[in-house]
Amino acid sequence: MAHIFDLSHYDIYRLQSIDPIFSDDWRQNLCDIFPKLDKESQNSVFRQLLVPRGIMYDKTSKKFLAQRPISLSDTLALTSSSNDKVMMMANHMLKFLKATTQGVSILELADKI
Repeated sequence: MAHIFDLSHYDIYRLQSIDPIFSDDWRQNLCDIFPKLDKESQNSVFRQLLVPRGIMYDKTSKKFLAQRPISLSDTLALTSSSNDKVMMMANHMLKFLKATTQGVSILELADKI
């Protein structure tokens, strides 16, 4: 078992990039890296990275599970991105959706953003 600081730069990058909203391989990355860590590091990763992203570990099924956000505003609240354009478009989309009182077609939404 290793301390988190003993992981390769690539494994640390993979841990920091885990996001069940935007990444299909988040579960596999966790399954690859988590067993390498000592208990203290596992607890730290769980508390600091996984819980804020809605990821939990189910002891019965022995799998990592993610609770997806219910709405776009929940997703934005949980997402941090260095890509300002993406965040700006998402916030613009959220404002448009909040101002709309009835359903919107995906094409209409795409035209607005």
